[in-house]
Amino acid sequence: RPDCTVTLEPERGGRALLRLSYTPAADDDAQIADASRRVRSALSALGCIVPPGMAHVRPKGASVHYAGLIPMGGAAAPLTATPEGKSADVDGIWFADGVTFPFLPAKNITFTLMANAVRVARAMT
Repeated sequence: RPDCTVTLEPERGGRALLRLSYTPAADDDAQIADASRRVRSALSALGCIVPPGMAHVRPKGASVHYAGLIPMGGAAAPLTATPEGKSADVDGIWFADGVTFPFLPAKNITFTLMANAVRVARAMT
């Protein structure tokens, strides 16, 4: 949308400034409610029990990340990834989020994960 922008301002004093501007869409709440309804319906169709009131929509800017599910290692082993993020099991699969990190700190690590994604993307080329 034109009211949501990302700009990189020129370097000043040796540092560039990344400026993010985000405004939620007017129908944002309705879209979230519709998506939640469709996911509950799909899960129910698969036979899953979806207790009412158990879903939590994270506030804007909040995130949930998981770590340690696909450990990064030097030697190829089942269910691991290379230090570059490439799956040791399946060709063409690369992991760019925190899934290969052994643990995540309690603080916000969004920019660390973004830097890792850039690192993995560079390794893919």
